Amino acid sequence: MINLTAKINDAKGLLTKRDFDGARLAVKSVLKKDKFNYQALTLMCELEIACGNINKAKDVLKILIQQRPQELQFSIKLAQIHIDEGDFEEAPKVFDPLFRLFNHPDLFFNHAWFLTRAAKYTKAIEQYEKAISLKIDFPEEVYLNIANIYSNWLANSELARRSLNKSLAINPNYVDAIYNLGNLEEDLGNREDAIRQFKRVVSLYPIHGSASARLALATNDHDCDNLISELSNLIKNPNINQNALIDCHYALGKLYDQSEHYEKAFESWEIANKLNKSQNRNFDSANCESEFNELIAKYNKEHMSMYSLDNSIQPIFISGMFRSGSTLLEQILASHSQIKAGGELDFFTRCSRSRKTKDDNFSSERKSYLKNIMNNYIEVLKRHGHPNFLITDKRPDNILHLGLIKMIFPKSKFLITKRDIMDNCISIFSNRFSDQMAYTSEIRDIEFYYKQVEKLVSHWQTMFHEDIHIVDYDKLIKNPKNEIKESLAFLGLDWQEDCLNFYKLNNSVQTASSWQVREPLYKKASGRWKNYQNVINNSLKKNKAS
Repeated sequence: MINLTAKINDAKGLLTKRDFDGARLAVKSVLKKDKFNYQALTLMCELEIACGNINKAKDVLKILIQQRPQELQFSIKLAQIHIDEGDFEEAPKVFDPLFRLFNHPDLFFNHAWFLTRAAKYTKAIEQYEKAISLKIDFPEEVYLNIANIYSNWLANSELARRSLNKSLAINPNYVDAIYNLGNLEEDLGNREDAIRQFKRVVSLYPIHGSASARLALATNDHDCDNLISELSNLIKNPNINQNALIDCHYALGKLYDQSEHYEKAFESWEIANKLNKSQNRNFDSANCESEFNELIAKYNKEHMSMYSLDNSIQPIFISGMFRSGSTLLEQILASHSQIKAGGELDFFTRCSRSRKTKDDNFSSERKSYLKNIMNNYIEVLKRHGHPNFLITDKRPDNILHLGLIKMIFPKSKFLITKRDIMDNCISIFSNRFSDQMAYTSEIRDIEFYYKQVEKLVSHWQTMFHEDIHIVDYDKLIKNPKNEIKESLAFLGLDWQEDCLNFYKLNNSVQTASSWQVREPLYKKASGRWKNYQNVINNSLKKNKAS
């Protein structure tokens, strides 16, 4: 007679050794005798995920959820698989049947987390509040999550502040809430308030690192010796975590740049990018070029005529390379009485990851899916302003989704920002970006990516030239009135003098440029790369040699 416990232990050992065939045989032998064996099903799920058999893993997870619904780990894992596959709306649905079976704060908390991933923000807040009412442990963390929704996606800084204050009323020394309060003040351009909050974090947790980095970013003084000294000491502390260490190196580079120690600045950024790259995937230039070529091949006139919806809605998108002047342009345009800044909306980035979006088989279902995207995006715009306002969506990498956007909104307008290639490279290299943007850690990779974007923009211009306007950063800061007039004319709007006073606008800006756009136009960023010409050349030679 088969010893089930021994077989399960065998399977565990084989799975650890990555002997997947052996582990599968051992698990199957157990399930043959007991098809609902909990340990065997758990191992089978791990095995299918390890082998990349995601659909089979989902089937096993559904059995485990049915068998033990109150063990939320299985629902969480299944929901995360949906997220990884780009099926955002399916993820929170995993939890729906559980509400009929039990009432626990952790259920509401996890449901809210995945509702947020699916952009169901109002419902997510309701579920978080329900978790609090059911006496969830550490409610201050739940209020922090609610604050992030209000701040990042619902454009409501006041409600974000209230939620953070509720969090701090429960735990006055909750460092994450204080840090996020500092972020909120930074987004709103309240420099002294932001500095005060970041200093408060440092006083409570001296090796926080990221707060010290934000203090450095908030300073506009030429004399940075004290901050440089503090950061230099902090990065030597063996107890600082990796993410905070990376932030500190980027910030240290910014301080050296500010005080015109360019070699030291570049050296700090090199260290920051090397550390950042070590915990992310490597940039694959061949794969990148292939993806750009696929976009160009896919969005041709035949494809557009087959799928395009028929509507007269005219949203405005500001896109291009990151760090090419998009935040500045949005702030300038938002100073016009008929335009409101929407900020970096992640809507189309999220849509592009969905398998339904990637499916090119023409059908009425696909057309219906595109209409659903259209309606959902209109709701996003409504959240950000009055219908009589033009709302700008300034997510730079919407340049990758321009074809999809034009398919859904044929009348949409694109302002594409462009900057000198080396200025753009050094600006990206000196800032930290998402781990999905693997090209940002080396100058040569950024330059390569820039040229791919240029190629793609040329294709979009060929396809949609009347609805695309190029805004050159150097021309904008050299002759702002003329360039702004041209952009407004492209949008069918008249000139307003307030557009030159963009730095006085009282709004939230959630990008690395949040402090720069609070100042009048300055020309020092144009040609900035020349300060680094020698060190860039030396770095490229060193990398080529290695």
